[in-house]
Amino acid sequence: MAHQLQITVLGAGSIGLLFVSSLLSVAPKNVRLLSRRTPSSRFGDNKFQITLNDPLSSPILIPEINAKDYTNVNNEILLVATKCYDAVSAVQSLLPFSSSCPQPTIVLLCNGSLGLKEQLAKIDSLDSSKVVFGSTTNGAVRNGSNVNHLGVGQNWFEQPEPDVTANANKDYKNKTTENSPLSSLKDILDKSNNLGKTTLLHSSSIKPLLYEKLAANCVINPLSAIHKVKNGDVLEAPGARETFAAVVDEIATCAAQEGVDLGEDPTTRLANFVLEVIDDTRENKSSMLIDVEMRRKTEVDYFNGWVADQLPTTTSSCRMLYTKIKMIEKDF
Repeated sequence: MAHQLQITVLGAGSIGLLFVSSLLSVAPKNVRLLSRRTPSSRFGDNKFQITLNDPLSSPILIPEINAKDYTNVNNEILLVATKCYDAVSAVQSLLPFSSSCPQPTIVLLCNGSLGLKEQLAKIDSLDSSKVVFGSTTNGAVRNGSNVNHLGVGQNWFEQPEPDVTANANKDYKNKTTENSPLSSLKDILDKSNNLGKTTLLHSSSIKPLLYEKLAANCVINPLSAIHKVKNGDVLEAPGARETFAAVVDEIATCAAQEGVDLGEDPTTRLANFVLEVIDDTRENKSSMLIDVEMRRKTEVDYFNGWVADQLPTTTSSCRMLYTKIKMIEKDF
């Protein structure tokens, strides 16, 4: 008998809570929030107000556990929605996984997942083939115990290629994506109808999307934080457009080095995507600007820092932006 899918969301930020609330609406007995803090110190009685395009929504009771009480179960997805710099230690705090059950499928929904997946692959006790990419264009803002869904987007998850050779003499149908944990996750999200369309993609198809998102993060986040402006104004500062052009060219170079297909004109594709995000979010503050205003650590190591480390030069525009943000952080 097949086990029902268990979904554990790691990270109680806006995106983690957004996904928890949507998943709970369809599978209330199979979803839990995993937090490093005790439930009472975070929400009080585990309740928070989630607004999913409905300002009259009632407080939702969140099943929450602490990392020390976590035990993996059969057919589990661990949805990582922490800040990227917290993700490695957060996953390590759950190790070792119980040997009586298979390792959960670990879905990296946080920003900076390209560099993050490289780091997780270095952990010997993790099966890196079960660490996959995720991406969402859903936006949310958390203010205390209230989470406001800013608009319905789309979701993409990396579906590993089935091992045809290993299953040549078995009932291969049961090994197809139709019966995978990620397929079950997609079904639940589709039924919730809160977070838009969910698509499963193989690595060659999801990585171009991740590089597009990386380009947006590497341009909008540092420029907005350095110049202290909303997203719509990031290209108005002196020299910003030249920096923008250099950054997307550097990211196109990184993608080419990895063999990621961004089409006939990768730089133009990335630039157009960044411009679209700027226009769509022009009245928003970037996450890095908010971090700087709150005097807390940014994710620049996984954005511009990661790109700069992939390049053969030490004088890239990504390195310049990275250095400026690290100098700002030193004053915190």
